[in-house]
Amino acid sequence: MPLTEGDVLDTLSDSVALGIEFYVDKIHIKGEYLTTVRDHIRAGNILVKGGTQDLAFYDQVTDILLTQKKSPPANDSDRALLLHECVHAHDRRL
Repeated sequence: MPLTEGDVLDTLSDSVALGIEFYVDKIHIKGEYLTTVRDHIRAGNILVKGGTQDLAFYDQVTDILLTQKKSPPANDSDRALLLHECVHAHDRRL
């Protein structure tokens, strides 16, 4: 069973994730930006589907986040990858 929407929402609600802040070149990433992605998932604007691969993927064309094919609950490595893909989702929403 792949990771679920609940795993993504739990990750996006985690106080540690919400406290991140860093730059990649001139791109500024803050944990509070991820609440926007969480709200879009809850509203159904970004769909979360269980994937069949070891890696998660966010498709900017379809607004679908595919999770890893790992079993819930997500561990720290799984959450890091989900956060990475959610940053892509946020960038799409700018």
